[in-house]
Amino acid sequence: MARGNFWGTTALGGVHSHGTIFKVNATSGLLTTLVDFNPFRAINRGYESTSGLVSDGTGNFWGTTVAGGAYNYGTIFKISASVGTNVIAFKNDPAAGTAGAKFSSFGNPAMNENGHVAFEAKLTGGDTTSKNKSGIWRMTVVARASS
Repeated sequence: MARGNFWGTTALGGVHSHGTIFKVNATSGLLTTLVDFNPFRAINRGYESTSGLVSDGTGNFWGTTVAGGAYNYGTIFKISASVGTNVIAFKNDPAAGTAGAKFSSFGNPAMNENGHVAFEAKLTGGDTTSKNKSGIWRMTVVARASS
């Protein structure tokens, strides 16, 4: 819950039937659709979010999609009420810290007490073997709201 609202995602539904990001006012019960995932847009931010959202404490929520994006394999995204939705990584993007491996899927986002948002990701290509085909990547949140 953030600022009197519950935030969430749907994998299906919405105008284009490929999911939404929504918020519900905790007092009034008013449902507001913030993003209607649209696989037909020129800039495809992904669709079919099955991860739910995690708050970073600064007004941003992080999540993943299982489809869409630059290579149609899903995305990691960040949404804020003031800025909108930003795609952080696409499946099939190069995975930092590897010798040519690329992301092949993303797990659910998580946040620790130090303000780091992390995602488990599976890898393909490059130097990927059965022993190093997945890992955890983190993004550092610059500021945190006080509790």
